Amino acid sequence: LTKRISGTPAAVINTPYIQKQGLELNPIEALLLKIPQTKKYMKMLKAFVGSQLLKKAATRTTWKEVWSAGQGVGLIDKILPCEEIIQKLVEEYYSSCNKLFKQSRQEETLSK
Repeated sequence: LTKRISGTPAAVINTPYIQKQGLELNPIEALLLKIPQTKKYMKMLKAFVGSQLLKKAATRTTWKEVWSAGQGVGLIDKILPCEEIIQKLVEEYYSSCNKLFKQSRQEETLSK
């Protein structure tokens, strides 16, 4: 987790860029976030800077500013080709449809 994006903890992917930037706030930012009189202004500033980084990352081809990882990243075991992922999704879709169809037929039979 890092507080560097918005001043509140956020999950990030541990890339060389993130390692270079660090995960912790610098001492001045940390201090200003602890002082009640400056805390809300620092939070607004950190949120604005974070939003500008996200805007920049969304409009340009850059992997440097892609910060957020989300909790699902920890569930990734391997990287598969797109074709294999789509094939698995289609198979799971048809399997679910078949299960629902069989279940509805059983319910029809029981209700008669």
